[in-house]
Amino acid sequence: MRKPKNHRVKRRIVVICIGILFLLFASVSFSFLSQEEKVAKSSGTLLGNETTVTEKNRIAFIIDDIGYDPAPVHKIVQLDIPITLSILPHCPYSRKAAAEAALNGLEVILHLPMEPYEYPEKNPGEGALFTHMTKGELIDLLEEDIEAVPAILGVNNHMGSLFMESEDKLTIVFSELKKRNLFFVDSYTTSNSMGRRVAKKTGIVYASRNIFIDNNGQYRDTFEILDNLIKTRDRWKTLILIGHPYGSTLEALKVITPLLMAKGIDIVPLSTLVKPIS
Repeated sequence: MRKPKNHRVKRRIVVICIGILFLLFASVSFSFLSQEEKVAKSSGTLLGNETTVTEKNRIAFIIDDIGYDPAPVHKIVQLDIPITLSILPHCPYSRKAAAEAALNGLEVILHLPMEPYEYPEKNPGEGALFTHMTKGELIDLLEEDIEAVPAILGVNNHMGSLFMESEDKLTIVFSELKKRNLFFVDSYTTSNSMGRRVAKKTGIVYASRNIFIDNNGQYRDTFEILDNLIKTRDRWKTLILIGHPYGSTLEALKVITPLLMAKGIDIVPLSTLVKPIS
């Protein structure tokens, strides 16, 4: 038996109304979800996935003058933090120190000797670069120094207050480092350093030291310098700190490390804080 025509019309109207209601509900739900996403993004959370709103403080430590004694390297490894070893070339323990660092996942850079103003009263040691050298002499000596410390990622200067002020000589060195994909950290032994200018000119990956943490080699002073960084952490974001393989320095690092971490300060590999100069 065929249903009346008006009954079929009513059923069609009902279906259309249900369809319209469904579309309206979907549109409202989507609009609400979009608004929720906007709020979530502004608060640092998106649908349950947390995102970092503020960048954490980051510190990279360099320990200079490695190469004469194996004991400090063993102690640095035991600290279990990503300290970078800056190793002098042509020292009795240079190669072994680099190998031990690499074996334990630590970054290694060349501590490149350079001419200071006080030479010869202060002697930068074997393999030092001098301002009187020709381009060929500088390149040959630099290559020897690089080969003396295996598996380096970069270089920082040992002494070099005079050499780092010579734009011409520094351009030769930075150009060679650039060819080898090595970065440079300016130890900043002179306020007239040409490091940043030459880095921008040559395109080398570069950074500059912020603080020497142990100029007088005393535990108390080193600890206070590091502790002050915790107290002033709202004034800085990233720092490159240079120390030396003194027992007092390594002990201060051992004590301060958990305090840094407790305050949300990350100790990071040096390579994460170097970049080309724009």
